[in-house]
Formats: sequence, structure tokens, C-alpha cells
Amino acid sequence: MKNIIAVILFFSAFALSAKPVLKPGHVTFTTLDLEFLPQDNSLWCDGKKIPLFLFSEKKAFVYLSASYFAQIKNFKCKTVGKKNKVQYFDIAMERFPYKEVFHELKVNKKRVELSKEDLDRAIREKELLQKIYSKSTGVFLFEKSFKRPLNSKLTSIYGNRRIFNKNKKTQHLGYDFRAPIGTPIPSSNKGKVVLAQDLFFSGNTVIVDHGLGIFTMYGHLNEIKVKQGMMVEKGEIVGLAGATGRVTGPHLHWGVKVHGEWVDGLVLVKESEKHLKEEEKLAKLVYEQPNKN
Repeated sequence: MKNIIAVILFFSAFALSAKPVLKPGHVTFTTLDLEFLPQDNSLWCDGKKIPLFLFSEKKAFVYLSASYFAQIKNFKCKTVGKKNKVQYFDIAMERFPYKEVFHELKVNKKRVELSKEDLDRAIREKELLQKIYSKSTGVFLFEKSFKRPLNSKLTSIYGNRRIFNKNKKTQHLGYDFRAPIGTPIPSSNKGKVVLAQDLFFSGNTVIVDHGLGIFTMYGHLNEIKVKQGMMVEKGEIVGLAGATGRVTGPHLHWGVKVHGEWVDGLVLVKESEKHLKEEEKLAKLVYEQPNKN
């Protein structure tokens, strides 16, 4: 009887829970209560297809992301079932008080004022990256929460504004970690290496697909230690820190992309901890639920 009451109270709490809240540049994990199974295992938000992880016929896990430049608005997402049945989910958006930090950086002139050859290369690499980020494994490849790759000083944080050579303005949508040349760089979580090559802007780069639209990238490496197609474990070394690409000096650039948006990686770390606790809690309740037979 105690177990039955616990299950009822737990699922009632979900029914009364507040709608998910997103902030520009952030990612949020949430559990959806399903009225029916979505036909394509997807959630549709403003025309964007977001893959779901079905925990059961009534529960789905999803990571929602928002661009740093997203407009503040509330919107509805939906799942579509058989016979065009539709279930809507309200998503709220709130502002986030990013600090106004501005960096002036001096880098090699060729990395800012591109020759035709370098411009053509940059365009080809941009198209390649778009293809890579548009395809992700259809399940979560990780069983543990994400971690920041290094515990060293952050030399540039997510959201900083920058200008290269007093000419090129950019927004920094990742984290830069202090890392002398040769520092071992571990993967933030288990996943599949989908890119391991030299790129014009980020230099020697490794990108890891963690499944269902979640990617991490490791840039400006001196040396790459993995190959495309390899599976890597959380903490496995993917390369050595360096100063390749458009840089002012040796460091690691760590980027996190979720459903096509560059998001704050440290927020993903916290949300993945929430995800794993939620999964453990649900699994325990299912295990303890009395057999109706």
C-alpha cells in the first residue's frame, strides 16, 4: 500500500509541475507526461523537430535549447500521434543577465582578412559542420552526467563579445580554458567522434556526438588523439591542447551544441545531473511498483 501511495504522489507531482523554462543560450532538461506515443518520437517547437527519448509509453525525456540571440517569448511545442492526435506543451522563456564583457584580441591577419582560397576553405568547412550537426545518433550514448573538460582558469566565458584586430566583431559562444601546449584534453562524456581534423578557424578540432542532438567540440588542439567513428568514454583523452587556428595563444576552446544551437556548456553539466537523477528516480519507482497481476 505504501508503494502504491508513493507512486501516486510522485506522478501527481509531475502533473502539477510548472512548465519548462528556457533562457537564451541555455539548455534545459525536462520530462514530458505523454497522453499517447508520438509517431516520430519527436517534439515540434516553432517548426523545429527535437528528438525525444521515450522512457516509457507515458514518459519522455528531452533537452530543450535556445539560441543566445533568441527573442524572449512563450511558445507551444507539440507531439503528433496516430490519426493526427496532438498534445501541446507550454514552454516559457526568461531573460538571463549576461555580463557585458568585451575583449579586444590580436591574431594573425590571415585569420581575419581571408584570401579567396581561405574563404573558400572556410565556406566548405562551414557546410561540412552543418551536415555533421544535422545528424545525431537516435539514443543517448551517455550513462553519466557531463563534466567540464578542465578545471583550469576560464580565460573567456560564454557570451563574451570580442573584436579581432580592431575589425572583426564576434560573440563568444563557448568557454576558453587556460591550457599550456600538450595538456591532455578529456571528453566531457561518452559519445562518438564525428569529426577529427584541422579546421581554418578552430584549428585541430574534435567533435563528439553524445546522441539525440547533443554535441561537444574541442578546438585549437596541438594534436588529435582520436579518429572519426571512434567511441570515446567520459574522460578519455581526445587530444592535446595547442594554439592552432585563430588564437592569441595556447588554450582549449570548448563548445556545446544542442539541437543546432551553441549553448552554455556549464548549464548542460547541471542539466545532465538533473537528467540522471530523474532517470534513476523513475526507474526505482517502476521497479518498486506492485505487480498488478
